[in-house]
Amino acid sequence: MKPSVPLKLLYECENFQLTVELDNGTKATGKLVQVDDLMNLTLDDVVLTEINGHNTRIERMMVRGSLIQLIILPPILQYSPFLKLEEPKT
Repeated sequence: MKPSVPLKLLYECENFQLTVELDNGTKATGKLVQVDDLMNLTLDDVVLTEINGHNTRIERMMVRGSLIQLIILPPILQYSPFLKLEEPKT
């Protein structure tokens, strides 16, 4: 099966810092080490921010893809070829 564009973008994010918001409102910010085809993520050097604002540092965290609500990608990805819009043909 060919990976979708969002999945390809996640593969390009490996070794970059990103923020993941989980379905319970918790946010995890860390370096993306690994991603699989089900969008399960492995993050290193994570700062976990709970809804009440309490921060916890975690060395390594694995996030189940089905629990992800939102992913904030690193700004460098704005130059990714997957995000370039094609010029309209006239």
